[in-house]
Amino acid sequence: MGAQKQGFVTDHSELKDTTPWVRMRVYHQPPYHRRIAMPSNSEPIVQHLRHDFDTLLTYVTGPDAATQTAYTVELTLFRQLLALGASLLRLFFVTRAAERPAAPEPTPGGPQLTYHDCRPITYSSIFGKVRFARHSFAAPGHPGCCPLDAALSLPERCYSDLLREWAAFGTTDESYRESQTGLSRILGHHLSLQAIETGVREDALDVTPFYEQPPAPDAPVPLGSILVVQADGKGVPQAQVLAGVPRERLGKGQKRSKKKEAVVTSLYSIAPYLRTPQDVVAALLHEEPAADLPTRPRPVAKEVHATLEGKAVALTRLQDRAAQRMGPQVQARVALTDGAEALQTQLLAHFPEHTTVPKPCRSRCWRTFPSTRWCWTSSTRRNTCGMLPLRCWAKLILSGKGGSGRA
Repeated sequence: MGAQKQGFVTDHSELKDTTPWVRMRVYHQPPYHRRIAMPSNSEPIVQHLRHDFDTLLTYVTGPDAATQTAYTVELTLFRQLLALGASLLRLFFVTRAAERPAAPEPTPGGPQLTYHDCRPITYSSIFGKVRFARHSFAAPGHPGCCPLDAALSLPERCYSDLLREWAAFGTTDESYRESQTGLSRILGHHLSLQAIETGVREDALDVTPFYEQPPAPDAPVPLGSILVVQADGKGVPQAQVLAGVPRERLGKGQKRSKKKEAVVTSLYSIAPYLRTPQDVVAALLHEEPAADLPTRPRPVAKEVHATLEGKAVALTRLQDRAAQRMGPQVQARVALTDGAEALQTQLLAHFPEHTTVPKPCRSRCWRTFPSTRWCWTSSTRRNTCGMLPLRCWAKLILSGKGGSGRA
């Protein structure tokens, strides 16, 4: 038919013989992956479940498994267990919807609802889409309601709370598309970006009211005698639309993107950690700790929040949350912040009784001890940090003999 067919090259003699740099795993489509149209009553669903489970047992112990790899068998079992989970979940819904509930009580001034019919609904779970019908009640001029929706706490939209929770958890550390890709690869079904964005936006409305509610009287008191508040500013890149025709090279002062400061606050309790100056220096220089040094305590009940509404709003919310943590168990209060003067001023205004401590920066050693910023001499200006050894200045400062630190 010639060297080309429908625009594709069939003669590869001119291509160079290259060896792949990595060995790719061949993906085998798992067998027995099928969709079954389940009836509405529960007895046929149970029969299908038993048949599918017996099929899995036959697949694992039968002759076909003797030629399969562990990867293929593991993936097949996982996909089939998801299918079994969807069938079991549908069996649960069908069983709960089998009994016809009583008519709901009318609201004050509302119409009396009477039985109408069984309305189908699609429930998107981690196992996939599950469809079932439940009893509904309606009245003239009234949209109607299904009592089972409230009894099962079904979401207003089709996506289950667990699926939304997993999707929202992924978006806290990565983008919407990466969270979508992870769910699609693991669960095997596609969730649109719009669904993830809408779910996160709806869930974000409940965050502030949740933390503003007072703690329960019987709630356990967080351990730790030190109450720590922390504030820091982080730049969030934002897309900027440039007016006119896009230019290959931006002019002076123009940027393709701009940043807006997000104020990140945290609140936690922690136990005291008694150390000598030598122990602190060893920790800063990543040296081997002493054998008798106790285990470093960990933060208790730590909360992290971020907002784009400004420093005053962020610290006001942090102040309200810190007031709920106050109690007889708190013996000391500490406020950590970065070197931004505006943020330090706001922190001192909202937490005047806290001991303010600049937060250390690991990337530059002079920020670990503010007075060591000026620790350089004419003979050491060509060093990497341009400073005298940090060990000497740290020992002097921690012992109270460092003074201003200027050499």
